[in-house]
Amino acid sequence: MNKDIRIAVSFFDHPKTVKLKRTLGWEGIICLQRLWCFAAQYKPSGLLDNMDEADIEIAARWEGKEGEFIAALIKLRWLDYNDEDSTYSLHDWAEHNPYCFHAEERSRIAKKAAEARWKKCKENKDVMHKACEEQCTEHAKSNASRNAPSPSPSPIPSPIPSPTPVPSPSPKDTLVSSDEDTCPQTEPADANLADELSQKATTGKKQPPPCPHKEIIELYHEILPELPRVMGWKGTREQYLRTRWREDPQRQDLGWWREFFQKVRESDFLMGRVPPRNGDRPFMADLEWLVRPNNFLKVLEGRYR
Repeated sequence: MNKDIRIAVSFFDHPKTVKLKRTLGWEGIICLQRLWCFAAQYKPSGLLDNMDEADIEIAARWEGKEGEFIAALIKLRWLDYNDEDSTYSLHDWAEHNPYCFHAEERSRIAKKAAEARWKKCKENKDVMHKACEEQCTEHAKSNASRNAPSPSPSPIPSPIPSPTPVPSPSPKDTLVSSDEDTCPQTEPADANLADELSQKATTGKKQPPPCPHKEIIELYHEILPELPRVMGWKGTREQYLRTRWREDPQRQDLGWWREFFQKVRESDFLMGRVPPRNGDRPFMADLEWLVRPNNFLKVLEGRYR
């Protein structure tokens, strides 16, 4: 989405501007510029399709007599009207604001480039995965050959000597002598603790891979170039994204986040394509807003259209 428009330095001295000011006053000049800003955000081609006179005057915040603003713009050729399809368009919009005019084309190119980079990254990942599998197989075969039993016969074991009988202790042996204390032998507490910790370590959950913050931010910039860029990623922001990554094993893959950002792109509200109310600026989501717990779940549930 465009965030600014271009106005020539000679705009206020142009004869068409002077005539518009004489016809509608300064309110007409301001409303014309508001209409330009609206077009840059929601009609970047300059074609005001699916908009009648009332819609255009509402977009420009015109509060004067109904139809007067449109009539003045058409008369002074600030606005063109096509009789064949009954549509309005901004006069010479592509010439005066080429950057706004080509916004949709830039978005398509950025999306195509992002898809190409993702495809290449996936191909490289598959190649590396295959190479790792082959290397692991070779190591397994090598270890198996080294650990194979020897074909030579095993030596005959020596006979086990007969145990010498030990007399059972008498009651006197368990009494306290004058030199030292005697007590039944028990297993040290540390041994039980070591067994418990070993069991927990064996049965514990596998730790998830570390969250690739940088790669996810790059995907966000590639797929959603119109949304605010990330300028810093520390503290709470970093914790939000790490938590979303660790909550579900399916999210521990960059492909899942690519699909998530594509889902965001389909939402007019999240992308700032919904006209604002009461003259406010349209809402546009950013990465921190998207990974907050409630917002994140609502995006997954498809509540933002």
